[in-house]
Amino acid sequence: YAPLIGAVRDAGQAMYSQRLGTAPPTITAITNRTINANTSTGPIDFTIGDDSTAVGSLVLTKECSATNLIPLNNIVFGGSGANRTVTVTPQPNQTGIATITLIVTDAQGARGFSSFELTVVANAPNPPVLSNYSMSNQLFQVTISGDAGRDYYVQASTNLADWQNVFTNLNATPPLLWTDSDTTNFTRRFYRVLVEP
Repeated sequence: YAPLIGAVRDAGQAMYSQRLGTAPPTITAITNRTINANTSTGPIDFTIGDDSTAVGSLVLTKECSATNLIPLNNIVFGGSGANRTVTVTPQPNQTGIATITLIVTDAQGARGFSSFELTVVANAPNPPVLSNYSMSNQLFQVTISGDAGRDYYVQASTNLADWQNVFTNLNATPPLLWTDSDTTNFTRRFYRVLVEP
């Protein structure tokens, strides 16, 4: 065999390596992307080709820089012929950044590479829902609904500018019925609820 020509590859680029005298297969570049935890990329389209090997005989493989975040089995190819897809699914409840590299190899051993960076971020919490406002024994009550497992903070203010925590429930399991035991100490009071991951 003639020596292999190599090229450094970076995320978001398609690069090629080839044996002297052969043209490498082609693979389109894939842009970097960001997804929420506990989701997948969905099918990402790309195309492959070669001037000497039929597209049906080209071999696709993959690499990942962070297999603790994205195991290789969670990088799944689809499609046929020149039109292919790849779907990437991170491990549940994991966040981080990984470089995914797709490799296409022809019958002569020449290869093309397409790398992209996948960032997995924590899901933003849904906004809380406040309902069933009432007064009981002159004390204000409200029911707080929302995502389970989040940290809930009820804050109060008399002027809508200065807020202080008056109730905290960590790793909560809504709905929560909260009563302001200090209601009678104020002529007016405003409330808001903050939710954190």
